[in-house]
Amino acid sequence: MAIFPERRTAVVTGTGSERGIGRHVARRLVREGWAVAVLDLDEAGVHSFAAELAAEAVQPVLGIAVDVADPASVEAAFGGVSRSKISGSPRNRTRTCALAGSRHLV
Repeated sequence: MAIFPERRTAVVTGTGSERGIGRHVARRLVREGWAVAVLDLDEAGVHSFAAELAAEAVQPVLGIAVDVADPASVEAAFGGVSRSKISGSPRNRTRTCALAGSRHLV
C-alpha cells in the first residue's frame, strides 16, 4: 500500500504576501505539475494568489487562510486540504495531511 497520494501534492505556507519565498516555491511546483495548497494568514491575498496560480496550473490549486500560531486554525486548514480534491483519491487525502503533520506546517 502506497503512503503517498496519487498525484504530487504540496502544502506551501506564507504565500499571501508578495514578498518572501512562499510564492516562488508555489509557482515552481505548479510549473512542475504539482497540485498545490497555498496557505497564509492574509485571506484575501492567499485566495487571490490561488486564483492566479490556478489559471496556469494543470493540477488543482487550493487557497486557505490559516493562522499558524493557532492550533485550531492549523487543524481546520489541514481539514480543508484533506476534504478537497487536491490530494487525488479519497483514500489518499488523509495521508497527504498526515505527511505534513497535523500540528506542524513545513
